[in-house]
Amino acid sequence: MGGAAGSSALLVGRDRVAGADAAYVCRGRVCDLPVTSAAELATALGVPG
Repeated sequence: MGGAAGSSALLVGRDRVAGADAAYVCRGRVCDLPVTSAAELATALGVPG
């Protein structure tokens, strides 16, 4: 998805991590480091565990 035509400038260069799909949680114009598991994503989004 990173760099695909029509994607947000925030996504440029944000690709898979070590072959795994990755999620980048962004707030405003600042993105956290990528996460590669559902548990990490839930934590990054502040979802109660």
